[in-house]
Amino acid sequence: MSTVFSGIIKRKRTRKGIKAVDRKPNLPELPEEIIYNIVALLPVVVAARTSMLSRNWRYRWTETPNLILDRQFSERLSLKYGSTFQDEYIAIVDSLLFQHPRPCIQKFVLEIPQLPTTHFSIITDDWLLTLATNGLRELNLDNSANVAGRYLTIHTCFFSEFPELTRATLTNCCFRTPLKTQGSCNLTHLTLNQVTFLPPSWPSDGRFIHAPQLAVLDLRDCKGLHCLRLRAPSLRKLILFRNWQLDLSYFIRCKNLTDVRITTRLAGIQRLRHGKYGSINLTKLIRSWPKLTQLHLDATTRKHLGADSDGIRPRRFPIRIQRLKQSSS
Repeated sequence: MSTVFSGIIKRKRTRKGIKAVDRKPNLPELPEEIIYNIVALLPVVVAARTSMLSRNWRYRWTETPNLILDRQFSERLSLKYGSTFQDEYIAIVDSLLFQHPRPCIQKFVLEIPQLPTTHFSIITDDWLLTLATNGLRELNLDNSANVAGRYLTIHTCFFSEFPELTRATLTNCCFRTPLKTQGSCNLTHLTLNQVTFLPPSWPSDGRFIHAPQLAVLDLRDCKGLHCLRLRAPSLRKLILFRNWQLDLSYFIRCKNLTDVRITTRLAGIQRLRHGKYGSINLTKLIRSWPKLTQLHLDATTRKHLGADSDGIRPRRFPIRIQRLKQSSS
């Protein structure tokens, strides 16, 4: 018999006395860690239904650390509520967040469905503020279902309002440059997909976001990166994939970079060499990153950054570095 179910036996009275007979345990008799893991693996809608089993199970589903509201979750609600799906979706998410004790939620995944409401950014801000005091460590906010310029606006205080957040992935969102210096955040991994950074309403030179523990920064198809004021002295891995208005001079001060991967759009290739903090070429970049061991550049980026001021491309790599791995797509 498994050690998990050891001690779960049934006493059967016979003519010769009492005999112990093995049997399968009932659900309430399982160890707490087993019940906890079972409920944690259930979809949130199914897990919430366990509250109807008994009084002891009423709030057990709220003890799970992961709250996954993915596409499957919204599709279930859409089929159930039909034309009233929009209002019901917002009410149910409000209820799920309200019923979780604090701190409890460590991972929150929200794949936002197509919602026509114009106030959805305000509602999402309320959800994020609720999570800020809930010990959140991992966040995945996906707004890719709302296309055609319908970005989800998020305030830059998002970075400093989550003291325990270490991993964040945001898709199809919009940030405005901070109007004042934000506090430090504990992010170690940050992935931004199709994110737009807007300039502030008035000049804000010298204001930035502190990310002293950020080790991995992945930016894909983002716009307005020249407005991203992020200080990450511990950054080790940088991925820049087909971003608009890319300014590499902002990353010159990242002296701990060991892995850099850059793929450039043809539309923004001219800005690549002329950054806000001076001109950029391949030699300058490599000398600014003394710990660099891996460098992956696509053919367009390598050709443009490797050329001299007259546009002449050298036959050899402009600088020799030991342990440097260079590849192109």
